[in-house]
Amino acid sequence: MGTKLYRLRDGKIKLAFSLSGRYGFLRDAKFNLKRVTVRLVKSSERRRWDSLMDQNHYLGFKGFAGRGLRYVAEYRGRWLALAGWQSGVFRCRPRDRWLGWKKREQFRRLHLIANNTRFLLLTELGEVRNLGSCVMAKMLRRLSADWQRTWGHPLELAETFVDPRYFSGTIYRAGNWRAAGRSQGYARSNGRYTARHNKRKERYVYPLRPQACSRLRNRQDDPSWGPQVHRVETSPKQLKSLVQLLAEMADFRRAQGRKHRLEMVLAICILARLAGKVGPLATSRYAQKMTPNQLQTLGAWRHAKGRCVAPSLATIHRVMTETDPEALPAVTHRWVTAQLT
Repeated sequence: MGTKLYRLRDGKIKLAFSLSGRYGFLRDAKFNLKRVTVRLVKSSERRRWDSLMDQNHYLGFKGFAGRGLRYVAEYRGRWLALAGWQSGVFRCRPRDRWLGWKKREQFRRLHLIANNTRFLLLTELGEVRNLGSCVMAKMLRRLSADWQRTWGHPLELAETFVDPRYFSGTIYRAGNWRAAGRSQGYARSNGRYTARHNKRKERYVYPLRPQACSRLRNRQDDPSWGPQVHRVETSPKQLKSLVQLLAEMADFRRAQGRKHRLEMVLAICILARLAGKVGPLATSRYAQKMTPNQLQTLGAWRHAKGRCVAPSLATIHRVMTETDPEALPAVTHRWVTAQLT
């Protein structure tokens, strides 16, 4: 039996016991870091991910503020590491000074930065050498593309905070992240950074694309940040076939208060994405402009007065964030391929 030290949020130390050999299979001669896979967490796994992060990370976990992505690293189905990314912090003097951008560009382009707010290794300390560096490298290679598919735009920069009282930032420095100075020790409260906590943290940044810094501080927006808009014409028969295909996906929502069928909301998300509308807000606007006949064909919820109603922004946002990020593109590909044959 081995021991682990956990630092609680009140600063106290907790001694925990764990069975040695929990990941003993990793000592097998056949184990290779190249076989460790990194992927987005499925909607059915989020509760497990949240629980493990809240119980084992020294900061705990209650949810993301704004947009976020959950990752898991696994080997033969065993979870080895977890990581969470969310929108970049609103203001950070070391990062902003390092980028050299002005406030005009800063407020318009914060969505192009993702913050690695949580990173947790589930193995024993030192049990798998270089596991953290391997997982981080594989995440960074796919982070921007995953963000594009989920939130509708790519990323230019990754950032993170490291508390020097507990960690040395070895994983980030080994992965060629760049130190951008220390934070001032303030937390955001009521929209302003006025809550002083005196915990100055090291700031690290990592450009996800070449010349990322120059694009972020350029006065002109980069064309790659915006979606390409296409006009998509669909017949009632095609709409019905899309809904039938999506009906195979299990509904993860509770029955209480559910108005719109999951397949109908997902069909609108797919049609909006094919039309170049990305993200919950753009998808909601696309749905509001759909004709009554289109909504009826898709099976939209019917108002008491007999009028079909498009799903709300809140419904679309929930469905887009909770649906398995790997399942929906596969269904989309099957449907588009069927229309072309």
